Amino acid sequence: MVGELDQEKLVPVFEAGSEFEALSVQAFLEEEGLEAAIMDLQIPMLDGIAMVRDPRWGLVMVLERDESRARELVAAYLESMAAVARLAETGRDPDAGFDGGEEGCYDEEEREYD
Repeated sequence: MVGELDQEKLVPVFEAGSEFEALSVQAFLEEEGLEAAIMDLQIPMLDGIAMVRDPRWGLVMVLERDESRARELVAAYLESMAAVARLAETGRDPDAGFDGGEEGCYDEEEREYD
């Protein structure tokens, strides 16, 4: 992996607002078979001061030849994360299915799933 990343041009496919976002997207791309690297835009000694200048934490980079597929994968990943977040806001269990029924709903008072 390192050899190829050293030899080929890297291109950004995702602007991360946090280290967690960058690591999550990088791990997802690697699980999908793409090589990915993170370019940190922050200055460690200044502890976030660089965020004033540039609100991006860093960039997730892939090999230029993989850019199109990586962008598609990142878009799908972000869409699925947004869907899970919307589902969580409703109190429904994301693993309960999408049939709209009551099965798998989280009961706030009982603090358990039905």
